[in-house]
Amino acid sequence: MTASEAELIGGRSTTEHPVPAHIADYQVQRALGYGNSGRVYLARPPRRLGLAEEFVAVKLFNGPCADSAYERGVEELRAVSALDSPYLAKVYEAGLAGDSFFYAMHYVVLGSLSAPGRPLSQTEVLLAVSHAASAAHALHEAGIAHAAIKPSNVLIGARSAALSDLGLGRSLRPGLTMTGVATSGTVEYVDPSVLRGDSPSRSSEVWALGATLHRAVAGVGLYGELSDSEPLVAIRGVMSANPTLARNLPQDITAIVQACLDSPDRRIPTAGELALRITDLAQVREGIVSGG
Repeated sequence: MTASEAELIGGRSTTEHPVPAHIADYQVQRALGYGNSGRVYLARPPRRLGLAEEFVAVKLFNGPCADSAYERGVEELRAVSALDSPYLAKVYEAGLAGDSFFYAMHYVVLGSLSAPGRPLSQTEVLLAVSHAASAAHALHEAGIAHAAIKPSNVLIGARSAALSDLGLGRSLRPGLTMTGVATSGTVEYVDPSVLRGDSPSRSSEVWALGATLHRAVAGVGLYGELSDSEPLVAIRGVMSANPTLARNLPQDITAIVQACLDSPDRRIPTAGELALRITDLAQVREGIVSGG
């Protein structure tokens, strides 16, 4: 897993976000990212887990966690871990560090769609979003909404991509609205209906996948570049504007993104169907390339 709540920040530490030496019995190496709901660190896992991996990513949520919230968070992560999908990032365990909730997950060194370790072709981007859509569909079939689909949560593996970092912000803090957890860097991927107070759903997550595909291919957001310093201004701007597709977006990809952003009654109905459409497009493009 890479930075999932904000841009990569390397190993830098600030007085606002000091890097702890340990989170529970995980040895923290450096910070990966941070956002409204918590921070993500690269860490060495404890031997008791018996993992072959040298490093894992640990997400530490802000603030104290009540017993009931802890139980909700653990139960949701346990349900995700039980799903048989190769496109979901593996969660190793969840627990408390002091009174703050944390969980440890697979760390991917090849980066994410927001910060890939090497340039990706459009076909590779298509396949990565297709895998993320397949993962989202597996969650939806189990009655779980991811609630944080965006390019930084689509991890690039050697052979496939994986969707990571379930959005637990509202589960851990009941009554919190989306405007309380959305930031300038994430609001462009949130269906406006969710910003208005609706719960995340199959339909809203198809919207998020379309926004993710648009950003990953076009290099710009559906609302241009939103203010990093004024999240509430960015949220108000999104809620009062219509998404605009980039002119440099290829026509075949434009058609898929538009079908993701359409009104709910006309939108691609499931993430599973979206995955199939994107995979078909990727295969057609690969055939064109291979055929010269």
